Order: sequence, then structure tokens, then C-alpha cells
Amino acid sequence: WLVLPYVLSPMPTWLAPYEGNGQTFEPATPPPERRSPRPDGLIALHLFVFLSQFKPSEPFLVDYLVEEKGLTNSIVAHDVFVLYVYGRLPALIVVGLFSELRCFGNRGTLIVGAAAGLATEVLTRFGTSLWLLQAAQLTAAANMASRFAVFPMVFALSSPEQFQDCIHLVKASLLLSNASSALLGEALRDHGGTPLSLLFSASVLGQLLTFLCALALPKAQEACSPTRSSNVRRGESLAIDLWYSLRLRRVAWWTAWALVMNAVHGLVLTYWQSLVRAKSIVADHNGYLLSSMYLAAAVLTAASRNLELLRGSSSLLVIVSLLFSGLVLVQTATAEGELPLYSWLLFYQCLFELLTAVCTLQVGAEIVWAVAEAAEGRRRAPTRARLTLLFTCTGILTSALEVVIQAAIRSLKQAQRFRYLGAGLAAFALGLILVRGVEAASRAHARRSAASLSVALATPPAALAA
Repeated sequence: WLVLPYVLSPMPTWLAPYEGNGQTFEPATPPPERRSPRPDGLIALHLFVFLSQFKPSEPFLVDYLVEEKGLTNSIVAHDVFVLYVYGRLPALIVVGLFSELRCFGNRGTLIVGAAAGLATEVLTRFGTSLWLLQAAQLTAAANMASRFAVFPMVFALSSPEQFQDCIHLVKASLLLSNASSALLGEALRDHGGTPLSLLFSASVLGQLLTFLCALALPKAQEACSPTRSSNVRRGESLAIDLWYSLRLRRVAWWTAWALVMNAVHGLVLTYWQSLVRAKSIVADHNGYLLSSMYLAAAVLTAASRNLELLRGSSSLLVIVSLLFSGLVLVQTATAEGELPLYSWLLFYQCLFELLTAVCTLQVGAEIVWAVAEAAEGRRRAPTRARLTLLFTCTGILTSALEVVIQAAIRSLKQAQRFRYLGAGLAAFALGLILVRGVEAASRAHARRSAASLSVALATPPAALAA
């Protein structure tokens, strides 16, 4: 009810075209599949995103495995959940490669990922042996890795002037699903006395509907141009396009942001409940906090879908968001009492989710714009967007960085971990300020050199001889 009216409404005329490198994003020769938006595809994608995250049983997975399946906490931690961590990296690699297959693409990736999500819930609900429950963690890793194809589908199904609107609303759909499913699960279990087996059956039904929505997704081709020679091998073409994508200014800035911010956010989600317990907050309301964080982030993301500031100012947004996030984590570590602690965590989550949508928007739109320029032969740029491949590569590097950071803070207490994570983000932001200064100085020098060359070319030879 929150999202569909915006999808069904006509194309917004009040939304200015996306600007890339200071120029209006208006690709002259887009592929036929992208010349007009696909509202039917966007509706199916919104339903897919909402249902894929609607799992009222998710907050009670450990309780279910211990109480219903007869496992111990030690087995769940060391023999079951650990397989998800091990399976995440190969799943990301497979998703990135499969998305490049013409017979597969982003739509095929989402279909297979939805099938893996359905298998995860079926194995968890009806599995009676340890190896079946372990297999569910591997399918869960494949399911989560496939979600990297969601936002590339948004760019393929929408027109350039719809990019910001659609990206923000799809992100809001995901967050709203997390919030509503967590609230529903808490209410049914705590107040309705619903057994856990029934909650997991509801999750099975939700994943079945997700699979059906994935089958309803239309085929959509990413932005591409035929400029590169056909004798270039496929592996070389992938590497060249990734290199050209990362050389784009906005892509470089937001990729640096994503590597650090996503790694720290993953650790915050891992340790925030332990921080609550470390501060001796006995009567915690973690379930309601989690729901509130997702709901507030969903409202903020949807409400900011028409802000012009979020379409540009890449370096400013990156530096300010990193600096503010670092300061918020430091305040979280020093907060005393339930309300201050929860307030800082809520602010951090809202900031992260909003900037994630902005990151996705600016990276995707910049690459699509560059591909359109490559089709006209105006610049050396990627000849195909390959957004899923880029996002999965970023996810792989983020996972590696998260492991390194976790090893560095492993011996610290919970409050110290948050303090060091916040200080690290702030220090990284200060380093980027220096990078921005060097970048500005280089651009100024290049402009002066170009101006001097223009003057020299315009001066007659006789004047030069004199």
C-alpha cells in the first residue's frame, strides 16, 4: 500500500534528469529494451523484493533450531551457521559470473535465488537431520547473494528520469518488509502464542510467492553498446569493462564508501545486541528496536526520493556520511541507558540505509550514462553496464575487509569495538578529505594547462617568433 501508488502513477515530470560528470544524462542510442519504462516489471519487482524479505520466523531461528529440532547452541553456532559464512564467498562469485551469461542474466539470477530461498525455508521447516539443516545455510547464502541482481534490474526496467524514484522505492520496499515481518513475528509469538512451526510455515508460503513473482519478472537487458571489437575475448571484455567502470569518478568514490561502510555495518549488526547486554540493559526491546530501525529507514528513504542533492555531490556525501557515522558509533559506545543507546543505533541505521540507496543510484546511473557515451564514441568507457558483476565484486572485497577488521577488534570489549569502529570511519573520512583536496588541485592544474594551450594555439606564429 505504501509503494504501489508511486509505481502505478505516470512518469514524474518534476524529476530532473540525472546528471553525470556535469552533463545531462540523455543516452542518444539506448537499446530497444530500455527506450520506455516497464511498469508491469517494476510492480513485479516491488512485490518480489517485499515478499523475499517477509519472514516472520527469522528472529526466532536459533530458538526454533534448539527447541524444535533438538540442537544445542554450540552446534547451531559452530556446525550450522558457520556454513553460511563459508558459502557466502563462492555464492557471490557464482552470482557475478552467472549474471553475465546471456541465457541467464539478472532475471535468471533472481529466479534461481528465489528457488534457493524457498529451499532454505522448506529445509529449515521440515528437515529432520543435521545435514539438511546445514544444507539450508548453503541455500541461504545463495539466496542472499542473488539479491545483488535486484538493483541492476531496476536500472534495466526504468527510464533515466525514473532512476532515483525507483531505486529509493525499491529500497523502501525491502526495509518495510523487514520491519513489518519482524513486528508480525513478535506480535504473533509474544501476544498471540503462535507456535514457531506455524511461523516457519508462513515463511515457506512467503518464499513460494517470491518464487512466483520472480517468474513474472520480464526479461530486461542492461545498457550496452556495440563499439568494442568482437575479437576481444569474453574474459578480457569483463575485465576491461570493470576497469573502465571503476575509473569513473562517482563510481570510484562510492565504491570506496561501500567497501568501508558495508564492512563496518556488518560488524555493527553482529555485535549491537551484545553491546546492549554488556551495558546491563536487562529488559531490552531489541525486537521492537529492529522493527523501528527498518521502518524509520524505509520512511526516510521513500521521502527523499526527489531530493536533487542526492543525485550529485558524490565526494561531499561520501565524506560527510562517513564522518557522521563514525561520530554516531562513538556516541553509541559511550551511551548509558536504553533510550540513548537505541536512539543512536536508530540514527546510524537510517543514515546507512539512505546512503546505500544513494550509492546504488549514483553508481548505476553513472555507468549507464558512460555506456551511452561509449556507444557514440565520445569516450573510453565500459561497453556494458555489468552492474551485478560490479556489485558482487564489491561484496567480495567487503567480506574480506570485514574479516580483517573483525580479527583486529576481536580481543576488545563491546564498547571498545564500537569506539574503534567509529574512530576508523572518522579517520577514513579525514583521509578522503585529503584525497578530495588533491583531486581539486589536479583539476585546477589541468584547467590552467588547457587554457595555456588554447592561448598558444590562438597566437599567430609571427607573434610567437617575436
